[in-house]
Amino acid sequence: MSMVHEPLRYAHDEGHTDVCYTEDGSKFITCGADGDIRIWSSEENEDPIHNCIGEWALSVRQRGNNVYVATSSNDIQILTLPDGDRDGVLDRFVAPINHIAVGKNSNLIALAGEDMEVKLINLERMNKEIKVLSGLSGPCLSVAICPNSKMIAASSGDSKLRIWDIESTNLLKEIACFPKVNSFANAKILGRIDFDPIKGIHLAYPDKSNIVILNTDDWSQHATLNCDVTAMYSIVQYSPCGNYIAATSEEGDFVVWDASSQMVINRSKHPKSVSIGGLMWNPKESMDQHSVNEENNDNEDVFENINFEDDDDEDNENAISVEKLKRQHMESPSL
Repeated sequence: MSMVHEPLRYAHDEGHTDVCYTEDGSKFITCGADGDIRIWSSEENEDPIHNCIGEWALSVRQRGNNVYVATSSNDIQILTLPDGDRDGVLDRFVAPINHIAVGKNSNLIALAGEDMEVKLINLERMNKEIKVLSGLSGPCLSVAICPNSKMIAASSGDSKLRIWDIESTNLLKEIACFPKVNSFANAKILGRIDFDPIKGIHLAYPDKSNIVILNTDDWSQHATLNCDVTAMYSIVQYSPCGNYIAATSEEGDFVVWDASSQMVINRSKHPKSVSIGGLMWNPKESMDQHSVNEENNDNEDVFENINFEDDDDEDNENAISVEKLKRQHMESPSL
């Protein structure tokens, strides 16, 4: 049984693109280097809601009625669901925010800063108290919060994976495993990491052409996942049920393992072998994924469902023109 790529949807211009699902799985949200936010319905025949929020946007996540977007203004803008209207700014910073993570069972939001810091904000507190985790000697590329909100992990351009205790902010573990890079813009490997979503007893991270899984109680190595992919993995993510682990490489490889048996159960490759900029599981459908790629022309959203039948849209007749969408939505009186 293999993955099947649904028809590509053209969404954003050249550059980094990110994606997330809404909590109910009915919509997915993308942002890109063109500064646009698009809220897409999982139904293919519906046009996306569109809003331009800056010169570019690097990361997007949703919690409750809000969408949080890292923008070119070095801030986290808040948009409403489902309309995508602006609803204020969470906070402003001295450098861009490269990645956003939200707590699964808490109101914590973690921010990966280009200024070599990790910011942690409790959305429940009116004063927006910000915990700062420092000690990095390179830009922070990615962050992840464990499901019980006791630990936070981050990857950075100084090659290090670091894990902190959230309450005390003490550094628990440090591992050299990523390529060194001096800025997020130059990073070919995003170093996207993930805790298992049920108990947080495992942490998965990409290490060259392997996925390494750590035991978070003693930081011993629980498993190493691989197949015959030779490219470096960039993103790893557990399925919402915790039964599967998906990873993507810098050359567009998609691999899914069974988390228990550690066997490869599905594998696919982007038709253009381009780097994948974002990967997200549908929170309500364990075998549905959404990803976005980075290439020299328009970015394309790739929807995958492992159980779908073969795609019969080889001529890409269902592809959506980003320029057409811009014209349609810019002329819409509702915007």
